[in-house]
Amino acid sequence: ARLKRLIEDLLILSDIENRRNVSMEQKIRIQQSLQEIISSIMPIAQARGIDVILSVDSSLNIQGSEDRFKQMMLNLIENAIKYSRDGGVVRVSGELQSETEQILIQVRDQGIGISPEHIDRLFERFYRVEKSRSSKAGGTGLGLSIVKHIANLFEAELKVESQMNEGSVFSVLF
Repeated sequence: ARLKRLIEDLLILSDIENRRNVSMEQKIRIQQSLQEIISSIMPIAQARGIDVILSVDSSLNIQGSEDRFKQMMLNLIENAIKYSRDGGVVRVSGELQSETEQILIQVRDQGIGISPEHIDRLFERFYRVEKSRSSKAGGTGLGLSIVKHIANLFEAELKVESQMNEGSVFSVLF
């Protein structure tokens, strides 16, 4: 199963880098897309007693590939769940920034956090914050690299804030 995921992730990355067969013209209803993603990974969260709370205005839309948007958000939400403590809360929020007219989507966890020296390298392929932690949590080491490539596709800005033992916030600004 791990090898299959690795191959899938590599294929996704290759597709994104070559900007293959992807229409960036779709209207994406953000709340609906996020709701579908969260529903699909609820069993993983529920198994560990993690609440995933979505708060997004239903009127928020962006243009782009819905598949790519969902891949990006799935990776971010999955990571938030993966690195959360049992019984924790993952918050997914979206809002229109009135002063800039940009849409901000944030995935916030109360997990183990990321130390400052790792933040700059998080989006590199196969970069691991901590070898032992990642082998236990599974994954391919490509999730955040995929996130970064998709954000570029949307010309979106990606930010990470984290505090050790308090959690992380991944922000995507469209």
